Amino acid sequence: MANTYTQCYFHLVFSVKNRDALIRREWKDELERYVTGIVQNHRHKMLAIGTMPDHVHILIGYHVNQLIPNLVEEIKTSSNTFIKEKRLSKFRFEWQKGYGAFTHSHSQIDIVAKYILSQEEHHKKGHSEKNILKFWRRTTFNLKMNMYLNSLMALRAGIKYYGALHLWCYITNALLQILCGSAAIVYPDVFRNYLAVTMTRDLYIH
Repeated sequence: MANTYTQCYFHLVFSVKNRDALIRREWKDELERYVTGIVQNHRHKMLAIGTMPDHVHILIGYHVNQLIPNLVEEIKTSSNTFIKEKRLSKFRFEWQKGYGAFTHSHSQIDIVAKYILSQEEHHKKGHSEKNILKFWRRTTFNLKMNMYLNSLMALRAGIKYYGALHLWCYITNALLQILCGSAAIVYPDVFRNYLAVTMTRDLYIH
């Protein structure tokens, strides 16, 4: 394949220092336009941005030629300078150290974008951290169910080729995926050699 193709989506979240509510409604749109310019100048695609008085959410189509920590640092440093030079805030403005970065599949983009663009509505319903946790539980449910269904499909093949022991392993894996969100296929160490032998044997038999 001559060309390189990537499809990555990141949801970035970071806060004003000490969670001070310094971002005013009067200039938040101007700040969002400025941040959008930074993102797109680095060849990322801005999909959604939502600014609240004390934090900001950004959803981007990520260009892999720039590291996420470097992008976030550029957004923070440049926007901080922008706010000070334009004298948008009457108080000393700084972004808090650290940030959240979450990856999403293409099928989740609309859900995440709607969440970001309706921040004010979400924050009217309760504390932001509780809402974020609730949101992640809801948006990851479909992913867990897909993992579960994939395990069941693999289970059918496992029963045919590897018998009851493999059945037990796949059931354990499926339950862990539903309860813990684990994407790893789990085999107890005591069974690893057995499964390796049976799989190798079946490659030659079938």
